[in-house]
Amino acid sequence: MNEIALHIDFLLHTHDCVIVPGLGGFVVNGRGVEKSGLWGLDAPSFEVLFNSKLTYNDGLLAESLMRTNDVSYDVAIKKIEKGCEELKSKLIEHGEVEWDNLGTFKTDKDSSIIFLANRDYVRPQFFGLTNARFTPVALTATTDDDNAIPIKTVVQYVSAAIAAAVVLFFVALSYNNSAPDSQYAEIVSKPLIFSSKVDKAKVMKVAQPAANVAEVEKPVAAASNNSSSSITNVTEEPSISSTTTAVGAKRYYIIVGVYEVREIAEKSLSRLKSQGFDTASMIERPMRIDVYSASFTTREEAHSYLLNFHKDNPQYKDAWILKR
Repeated sequence: MNEIALHIDFLLHTHDCVIVPGLGGFVVNGRGVEKSGLWGLDAPSFEVLFNSKLTYNDGLLAESLMRTNDVSYDVAIKKIEKGCEELKSKLIEHGEVEWDNLGTFKTDKDSSIIFLANRDYVRPQFFGLTNARFTPVALTATTDDDNAIPIKTVVQYVSAAIAAAVVLFFVALSYNNSAPDSQYAEIVSKPLIFSSKVDKAKVMKVAQPAANVAEVEKPVAAASNNSSSSITNVTEEPSISSTTTAVGAKRYYIIVGVYEVREIAEKSLSRLKSQGFDTASMIERPMRIDVYSASFTTREEAHSYLLNFHKDNPQYKDAWILKR
C-alpha cells in the first residue's frame, strides 16, 4: 500500500491528475502568484484534492510500477488492486489511515471516503518560494544635483520639436502641386486667401505702360478732344498681354484651377482647349496662376454659364467665379 502511495507522490510532481483504479483520482489544484495589498505578492501554491468518482484507468500508475519493478501490466494492476483493498480494510477497521506523504483518508457517517491533504506537501518547482513584501521608495528631489535638467527646459525643448515638425509638414505639402481633374479648383478656394494689397500692386504694375503711352498720345487727344479713343488705342497695343485686364473694366472669370507651377498650369490650359473651350486662358498673379475656361462682363452671364458648366463637366464641379 505504501509503495502505491510513493508512486502517486512521484507522479504528482509532473502530472496534475493521477487515478487509482477502483479507488479514485488525486488532482492538483494550482494557484499562481497573487497580489496582496499595494506592496505585496503571495507566492504560488497548490492543494491536492481527491475525487472518488474518477475511477477509470489512465495507465500512469500502472506504467510507473511496471518501469520501477520491471513487471508486466497485469502484475502492476494486481498490485494496485491489492493496495486498494488493504486501504479500504484499514478504513473499516480504524476509520482513519495516513497514506504516506499525501495525506489522510477517513470515512464519514455514510461510509464515504474523505481525503485530507497534507499541507506540508510541496511540489519541487514551488520549493523555497515565500510571500514577498516591498517597501515603497520615497521619491525625493535633490537640490545639489548639478546635472539635473529643469522640467521647464524639457517642456521648451519638446514644444520646439513639435513646432519644427509642423513647419516641415506644411513645407512638404507646398511642393505637391499635382491633383486630379476633379480637384483642380480646390487648390485655392477664393481670392480672399491672398491680400488685396498684392492684387492692387499687380494692377498698378500692369497699368504703368498704359500711362506712358497715354502721355505720348496726349497731343492727339487734345486735338481731337476725345480722351476715350486714346484709352482705346492704349488697350489695343500689342505690348499688353492678352491675359491682363484693362483698368476699371471688371470681368467675371470661371476659374477651374489655381497653380504655383507654370508647367502644371499650362497643362491644365491645354487640356481645357482640347476639350473645346477655345476662350480658356490664364491670369498671372503673384505666387499663383489662375486658369479659367471663359470670362463675362456681367455676373448674371457668369453665374448662368457656371451652372451649365458644372452640369456638363462634372470633373470641374469645384469651378468658381472670380471678379477682377
